[in-house]
Amino acid sequence: MTNVNLPEHFELKNSDPERSAGGNAELVTFIQQSPIDPLAAKIAWKRGIRDQVALNSFLNPLLAGMTSPQLIEDMDLAVERIYRAIEGNEPLMVFSDYDVDGTTGGALLRRFFRDIGVDTQSRQPDRFHEGYGLNLNAVQEALAAGVRVLITVDCGITSFAPIEAARDAGIDVIIVDHHQVDPVRGMPPALAILNPQKSTDTSGLKYLCGCGLAFYFATAIRKKLRDSGYFQRTSVVEPILRDYLDDVVLATAADMVPLVADNRALVFHGLQVLRKTNRPGLRSMIELAGLKLDSISPGSLGFQLGPRINASGRLSHAGLALECLTTTDESRGRELARHIEDLNQERMRIQNQIWDEIRSSLLTESGPESGLDRFPHGIVVADSSWHEGVVGIVASRIVDFFKKPACVLFIREDGTAKGSVRSARGLNVLDALRSCEDFLLTYGGHHYAAGLSLKQENLDAFCVRWNEALGVQSQHLPLQKKTIIDLVVQFSELSLRAFRDIERLAPFGPGNPEPHLALLAVPSSPQLIKSRHLKFTLSDPADSFKKMDAIYFNGTDDDQIFTGIERAAKEGRALWWVGAADINRFLGQQKSTFRIKSVCI
Repeated sequence: MTNVNLPEHFELKNSDPERSAGGNAELVTFIQQSPIDPLAAKIAWKRGIRDQVALNSFLNPLLAGMTSPQLIEDMDLAVERIYRAIEGNEPLMVFSDYDVDGTTGGALLRRFFRDIGVDTQSRQPDRFHEGYGLNLNAVQEALAAGVRVLITVDCGITSFAPIEAARDAGIDVIIVDHHQVDPVRGMPPALAILNPQKSTDTSGLKYLCGCGLAFYFATAIRKKLRDSGYFQRTSVVEPILRDYLDDVVLATAADMVPLVADNRALVFHGLQVLRKTNRPGLRSMIELAGLKLDSISPGSLGFQLGPRINASGRLSHAGLALECLTTTDESRGRELARHIEDLNQERMRIQNQIWDEIRSSLLTESGPESGLDRFPHGIVVADSSWHEGVVGIVASRIVDFFKKPACVLFIREDGTAKGSVRSARGLNVLDALRSCEDFLLTYGGHHYAAGLSLKQENLDAFCVRWNEALGVQSQHLPLQKKTIIDLVVQFSELSLRAFRDIERLAPFGPGNPEPHLALLAVPSSPQLIKSRHLKFTLSDPADSFKKMDAIYFNGTDDDQIFTGIERAAKEGRALWWVGAADINRFLGQQKSTFRIKSVCI
């Protein structure tokens, strides 16, 4: 779109390729030669893709070109110990975290070991009674069960005391974790630590999630078994590793890891596996989410399936989701999926209630000791009446609305405040927590998300220190007062084909952000969905017959935006919208939908 007057607070990322298309012969040629829609081709160009070979590689990543698992430090040591355990029929335990990444990682290894004829015990922590990570209770249970090898998935790198206890009891621990290593304490005394975040690891796989690492671990184990003649000796059918990628795609899309390099190949092929999965619990979960198995989109992973897997650990026990993902019984799979669906509905009700309370408090209170004035760089809120299991989701809602890092804490009866942190503007929340560690009982995580606990009496001091740390980081970041957009688009560009091809550029996340498109359009027929979302129609200001559906999730959070959209609809007035390309798939039908991120009232 040329000669367009954007609102002052809209800013094009880099430069708008459409504006320069007339004078950029390379871009024009790239668009003409591309097998995808011109709008999707422009977005690819903005991602640094400059020729058809690179485009084809991006659209069709190959598993064959992935990094060798043997490059991960300690992999050979870990695989050799597992091989001895298998040959010696030693009991194994897989201990995995309670979120999507840990649950799917635990499910993947449970399925893999089952498929190679090795019986393993599975264990996850109780969020409310045991908290995050490996604990002494689990070590005692492993010891009582005769376990000789304990594998942690998506946790363990900060579990010093439990791993020391396991070592002293004669249990070998293998850590499969992607969280950052404590720069002061270093690493616990495990037999082997598979973690590309280690300073001595040269694999280049820092971007993998925990489940992704579990997949690489399984890959290396299979190679060892194949090379040793295990499958010939035992008549066990050698498993096809690609079949486990449905777990990996769920974790990778949900865990805010960079969606680049090997991750892109894992997600691309994982989606194909997921669309054909025959796992009864997972199939039932997908159906209850209102999705069609053969047309699951990348967006469905993070917005619909991930929260359901998380719901069991947030409101009950993660073991429900783990069993749902691993059961081979149709009836049990449906039963578990229904229970998880009920938990997810309850989770949404609780988180919305807490979010409404926090938003109202921050927006209505004022003064240096209350409201937003207390939090120049990062918001900290705490309460004893909130549900501990949903604080991480609420923190994400705060970030989306206030554009600042957020820390949401539940205060337990013993005076301990425990909760979650989420990042905004690329700030490193884990580094900020490190600067506050003299106030903290526990903490851990990564650049974009972390967990922590502290005594209630230290809350105020923590809030001040945390804001100071984030303030120092903010000095090195450009001010982002403006709404950043990728492209300015016209109605004529927003075809279903364009939306399908934009979807082929997914999954979106760190390293491959979702394209944000600016569109001038007239809203009409706004209606409330579930009392907080807005659904309406957008039409071309120059041609009212050109229309498309739009959805604004949580569009009623800001009263001014809500009333502004209603007023524009009544007046037939065009507004500037920033949104993302979605495809609404319902009952076999596909419709282009503009998912609104912000609007200029």
